[in-house]
Amino acid sequence: MRMKSYFSSTVESAVELARRELGPEAMLVNSQPAMPEARHLGEYEVVFAVDIPAEKPAPEPPQAEEAERPTGMDQVTREVAELRHQLERMAEAMGRSSALVTARNSADPDFADVFATLISAGMDALLAQDLLRRTRSRNPHEARLDGRGGRSALAQELAASLEVDASLGVAGENRKITALVGPPGSGKTTTLAKLALRYGLMQKKPTQILSLDNYRLAAAEQLRSYAAILGVGFQLLDTPLALPAALTEWAHKDTLLIDTPGHSEADWEDCRELALALSQAREIDVQLVVPATMKPADLRKIVDRFEVFHPSKLLFTHMDETETYGAIWNEALRTGKAVSFVCGGQAIPEDIEPADKQRLIDMLIGHQEDHAAVAA
Repeated sequence: MRMKSYFSSTVESAVELARRELGPEAMLVNSQPAMPEARHLGEYEVVFAVDIPAEKPAPEPPQAEEAERPTGMDQVTREVAELRHQLERMAEAMGRSSALVTARNSADPDFADVFATLISAGMDALLAQDLLRRTRSRNPHEARLDGRGGRSALAQELAASLEVDASLGVAGENRKITALVGPPGSGKTTTLAKLALRYGLMQKKPTQILSLDNYRLAAAEQLRSYAAILGVGFQLLDTPLALPAALTEWAHKDTLLIDTPGHSEADWEDCRELALALSQAREIDVQLVVPATMKPADLRKIVDRFEVFHPSKLLFTHMDETETYGAIWNEALRTGKAVSFVCGGQAIPEDIEPADKQRLIDMLIGHQEDHAAVAA
């Protein structure tokens, strides 16, 4: 299989150029804005693949050389891992290719470039199509969604579709009680420390940290150290059944933050008791903490699995480790849950900020000077 890049001022013209040279059998592998060093060739780059006839196999080497070939399970493991990686990349590329073809064949070809932007950012194709359809229906006189006015109209539609709620606790409750749930490695413990300082101590609110993570002693000790440094109370609960008593014991605290163990799919049955305890305490605001770096399909799976905790908000971490933010939008729009906070980095409390619609829009489709002001 041979792969070749084509550059042009639009995705469509680059695709047509490739089709003329490679023929209708060529497969679109990827589409993206051209890298700065290749921008002089065109604004957009598309990559096509085409099969080439297999060459006649070379004669088998002499048997004496067989011993020089790599052997062993390590070699097999590396080859399987590489093959899996290549298959994943091909599946993602084919998904983007199919979505772009759908856009080109849609009733409104003016969607093509902005649609490609959304897909390249990792947004689900059907979700992107629905967004563009609604943008067009609300702006029937806009000539092109790829133009300045069209981009602004899309930004307004994105803002209207997204919910943000940078708050702790359940609305209407006197105390702000928040529990963070999520998979292992999502950054719950560090995020909880950031919240304790920025939205507890810095606002002069008496704060207490509770931990239900008695699976990992290191995590509990880390949080205990954070609490000691911050000067807030800390209590490790032996079991979720102890949660109601702890809420009563610390009723005089304005802010309670609850850390939970990170449950993976392998130990999912262990989370049932915790989910029940959190659901029975209606004054607890449960927020799902997930990394922004996860692949869209994996993130969707995680969000669906943690629905047993009935989280009301999504909190995204590791924002500094990715440049594609479509997966965030996928889950926020698919579930209808508000995005509360976003985190990037380990610094406490600097690396956490309230979710902001305009910033999330700029991350998705790029900063546009003609974006109208977005209401929070």
